[in-house]
Amino acid sequence: MATTYHPLKKDMVRLVQLHKKLTSCADGKAGGALEPDEASRKAVEAVDAVIGRKIAPSSTGPLVRLHKLCENGWIRQAADEMPVMFPDLEHPERWQSAQDKRRSRR
Repeated sequence: MATTYHPLKKDMVRLVQLHKKLTSCADGKAGGALEPDEASRKAVEAVDAVIGRKIAPSSTGPLVRLHKLCENGWIRQAADEMPVMFPDLEHPERWQSAQDKRRSRR
């Protein structure tokens, strides 16, 4: 079974944007609008923008996996895995802010 992640609302907004960007890059590559190298470069840049830094080779985690998939040209797979890794991605009503999380712990 795949590991799932449930980030806070502010991170989910960025992940939704990343999912759209990866899907767009994958569609462009498949449709011939983007060269494979250019599509991979744009996808990796999008993942790096969400992470906020370059990834160290020894890093692990869901965004590192997406980065490596995109770097190897498997952009469609990265886009398709996002809703599996982040099951709340397509359900904004489940997103929880940090403030809500603190309230629920009380």
